[in-house]
Amino acid sequence: MKIVAILKAKPGSSPIEPTKIVMDEEIPDMTLTEAREFYIEQGQELADVLCQTLPGGTLDQLICELMTRKASLFRVPMFDKKEE
Repeated sequence: MKIVAILKAKPGSSPIEPTKIVMDEEIPDMTLTEAREFYIEQGQELADVLCQTLPGGTLDQLICELMTRKASLFRVPMFDKKEE
């Protein structure tokens, strides 16, 4: 089992609860509709816990890193290259 230790934020007006994210089961077979709902719920749950627990700088860098790794998904041609 791979373990990654990340520091949590310092408490502000309320304490920051220690959090452990466990990924030890595989995704079950499901229909496309079920998969859509599953991924929405999983993504929201993970985003909630990360936003509530990580220091702002770590969260900002994580978002930058994820966007950089997926930047190719957002590339679209600006103009059609038509042969004359």
